[in-house]
Amino acid sequence: MSRPTVRQGIQELVDKGMLVRKRGVGTQVVQAPVNRQVALTSLYDDLRTAGKAPRTEIIEYRIGRPSPEALDRLRLSPGEQVLDLIRVRYADGEPLAVMRNTIPERIAPSREALAASGLYACLRERGITTVLAHERIGATVADEEHAEPLEEELGAPPLTMERKSFANDGGVIEFGYHVYRASRYSFEVTLVDS
Repeated sequence: MSRPTVRQGIQELVDKGMLVRKRGVGTQVVQAPVNRQVALTSLYDDLRTAGKAPRTEIIEYRIGRPSPEALDRLRLSPGEQVLDLIRVRYADGEPLAVMRNTIPERIAPSREALAASGLYACLRERGITTVLAHERIGATVADEEHAEPLEEELGAPPLTMERKSFANDGGVIEFGYHVYRASRYSFEVTLVDS
């Protein structure tokens, strides 16, 4: 093959997002991003279904008094405590998301269970089923709190997701704020004309 033909072929792969050119490094194959349906599922379960190897690193696991926001969002009774949880979720060894969740302490899984499995799987093992959630998807600018664990540059545009989940008995299970690497993650939505 001639060099111009090879260059043209490489450029087409760059244009399709399959290759990326980095100054001083060269041309590299892009890791396939995780595409996730907007559905009432857990990221851990979705990664396993997609054939990826999920891993969780627990940054914070703290049981204590709820913030006024947690008291309101979780509809807690006076005196109830919460689990404040921060995790980094990996897919095939690469960081994918920083997940911050607040859960009523009475249903909180152990640190070990959360490191070995997803939050919703841990709750299902306790007989708690998620049947409804309100979710808001957006974007932000990566700050020091999120850029380093996600291995992104400061100022990169990660995706965000806020979720409040409800159990089969109508109680609030958790609320969370998750930050995803936009370079490795996307949401998919199916729309139907009503």
